[in-house]
Amino acid sequence: MDEDGLFSLVGTFNQAGVYNMYSGAEFNIGSGGTMSLDGLFRILSGGRLTLQGVLDILSGGALNVRSGGGVNVLDGGDIDVQSGGEVRVRGGDMLVYDDGEIRVGQNGMIQINGPIPIRLHRGTIGGVDQAMIQFGESGNVRIAANSAGGNPMLLLQAGQHYIRISDSGITMSDNAGGGENPGGPGEPGEDLGFFQWPFSLSLVTSEYGPRTYPYVGFHEGIDFAGGAASAGGSIPAAADGTVAESVTGHPGWGNYVRLNHITPSGKLCATLYAHMIEAPAVSSGQSVQKGQIIGRVGNTGNSFGAHLHFETWSEREYGSHMNPRDFMALYGPG
Repeated sequence: MDEDGLFSLVGTFNQAGVYNMYSGAEFNIGSGGTMSLDGLFRILSGGRLTLQGVLDILSGGALNVRSGGGVNVLDGGDIDVQSGGEVRVRGGDMLVYDDGEIRVGQNGMIQINGPIPIRLHRGTIGGVDQAMIQFGESGNVRIAANSAGGNPMLLLQAGQHYIRISDSGITMSDNAGGGENPGGPGEPGEDLGFFQWPFSLSLVTSEYGPRTYPYVGFHEGIDFAGGAASAGGSIPAAADGTVAESVTGHPGWGNYVRLNHITPSGKLCATLYAHMIEAPAVSSGQSVQKGQIIGRVGNTGNSFGAHLHFETWSEREYGSHMNPRDFMALYGPG
């Protein structure tokens, strides 16, 4: 472990007693590394375990993720819960990316208590006969995009078809909410994820990245125009948060709002909404709720027609731009 509290594993490590990870500590199991648990491994508030290798939870072993703690299972990472082993998520979080995987063996168990503790971004959770995934109050496994409501719920998605399992029963539908779909995927009001798009993706007129029109340069967000995103259209907040900036007359963004948010993993990120037609409807320091109207679409600042310029700022390096589509793949409807 280095002086900053970082432990990196590329070989084999067996843990048989009790190990506590505290705030600021990081434990990384790199590609090719293997950690076997016979004892109890607790991740407390501020601690984080990152996997690109294998975490093997043996009979009698347990991984306990407490409130504020977290686990990242990256591409190629694997948590294997064997018979008698268990993972308990109690208000912490587990993020499973790309080809990362959680496998639950016979009589193995994942116990979930707390809002949005497990999120999968093209990752998988697999089990065999008598494997158990147990949901406590407000427990959720998130596969692709699903509601962040307070009831236990599992949502399975294949294309635009959904199977929703909750305490009210099992339903199959063509939208994540289980009822009538009022718009296309990503339409505000569907509440498909922790974050939502401000407008339907059918209204995107300019993507993130290099562009040559209407000017040459790197476009640091996504533009929405027309339909609900026409001049004067109401702009909803993408998620709960706090107004970090409420600005009028900026030479580039015109009238704009920047919201700070806390991700399910407890890190700071932000969304930005530019070119509003008038002064924003919210003030700096104000708390806002997901879907709350924060302003109206306009053509102020360096703009060539009424539209919303929407940016997302990464949780890994707060202040650095991230492609909103990648951001939403992690935290929203995709």
